[in-house]
Amino acid sequence: TQFRIMDEIESLVFIRSPFEKFLAWREENKFLFLLVTLVLLLIIYPVLEDGFVGDWSLKILTTILLVMAVYAVSDTRRKFIAALILSFVPLIAGWLYVLHPDPVLSLVANASTMVFFTVVTVTILHSVLVSGSYSLDTVFGGICVYLLIGFTYGTGFYLLHALSPGAFYPDPVPGSDQLLSFSEFLFYSFSTLTTLGY
Repeated sequence: TQFRIMDEIESLVFIRSPFEKFLAWREENKFLFLLVTLVLLLIIYPVLEDGFVGDWSLKILTTILLVMAVYAVSDTRRKFIAALILSFVPLIAGWLYVLHPDPVLSLVANASTMVFFTVVTVTILHSVLVSGSYSLDTVFGGICVYLLIGFTYGTGFYLLHALSPGAFYPDPVPGSDQLLSFSEFLFYSFSTLTTLGY
C-alpha cells in the first residue's frame, strides 16, 4: 500500500498538460506522420500532375515530405542538423525550379532529393532494426522504408531520364506526345519493387 500511495502522489505531482500529452504522443508516433505524407503523395499527385497545378502540387507535397522526413529521423540533435542540411538543397532547388524552370535546377533538385531519400531510408531502417521494442510506430517505420525505397528509385529513374532522354521508351500510343511524368516513374519503380511487372 505504501508504494501505491507513492504512485498516486507522483501522478498528482507530474500532471501533464494536454500539450505535453500531445508531444508525448507525437514522439511515440513519429513515423506515422511520414507514412501519411507518403501515402498522400502517392494518391494525390497522380490526380493533380497535369500542367501548372502538377508542378505546384508536387513541390508542396514534396516540401511536406521533406519536413516529415526530417522530423522522423531526428532522434538526436546531431541527426536533426544533418537531416536539415541534407533537406535544404532539394527544398531550395526544387522551389527555384518551379519558379524558374531550368534543366540544371531540375537535375540538382532530383539528385539531391535522391540522396536525401537514401539517407532517410537508411536511417529509418537502422532505427527500426535496432529498436528493442516493437510497436505500431515500428511497423509504420518499416512501411515508410518500403515506400521511400520506391520514391528513391522513382526519383533516380526520373533523374536518369533527364540526363539521358532516350533511356526510357514508353509504349507507342498513337497521338501521344511520349512525355513521361514523375508519376510514371513512380509507377515503374513500384512495379519493379513489388515484382508485378509492366
